Amino acid sequence: MVTEAKIPPFKERLPNDGMRFNFHEGHTKAWDSTARLVGVFAGTKSGKTVFIPHWI
Repeated sequence: MVTEAKIPPFKERLPNDGMRFNFHEGHTKAWDSTARLVGVFAGTKSGKTVFIPHWI
């Protein structure tokens, strides 16, 4: 029997109308960067499409 790890959704709405983002290590590194230019280079299914609109 194979057990899959439960992955939380990328974005969750909180009861107080707030939002919680469940970033993985790469998302957090880009989000916290203070560099003028930040590149996000990642493979397929890595979350670029859902992450970048919130980051910009």
